[in-house]
Amino acid sequence: MTGAGKTTLLDVLADRASFGIATGDICIDGVLRDASFQRKIGYAQQEDIHLPTTTVREALQFSAVLRQTDNVSEHDKMSYVDSIIELLDMSSFADAIVGVPGDGKYLPNSCTN
Repeated sequence: MTGAGKTTLLDVLADRASFGIATGDICIDGVLRDASFQRKIGYAQQEDIHLPTTTVREALQFSAVLRQTDNVSEHDKMSYVDSIIELLDMSSFADAIVGVPGDGKYLPNSCTN
């Protein structure tokens, strides 16, 4: 569940929290955490990494394929992406290149001068 605090909890347990203040004793299975705990804990954050050469639509498709269960057909996943693009009024830039922030790369699907 997004926003539940799982990553924050792991960051505090591993003494990797970069914000806020955590006070008190940190115990693992009822025993005070030792100095080696930070080297023993690892986790993968659930962030999608997108190539700057992909389009907005492709980035949404990538996320839909990874985040929806296998019992949802690929056709339904792509239909869902199309409905999200329409719902969020993103049709005018759905085929724009994601690019790199500040690079100004935008390739609309039709040019009018």
